[in-house]
Amino acid sequence: MSTEFSDENIEFWIACEEFRTITQPKKLAVKAIKIYEDYIAVQAKRET
Repeated sequence: MSTEFSDENIEFWIACEEFRTITQPKKLAVKAIKIYEDYIAVQAKRET
């Protein structure tokens, strides 16, 4: 179980690092929504 949480944390960190490299506003918005939907929103796929 702890490995599962570690994997999710690493995947979230990678997504955030990718977000930091985006310079185009439209792509930034798309990535922000994806991160929110995947990791933060209630019932998110990878919500812990």
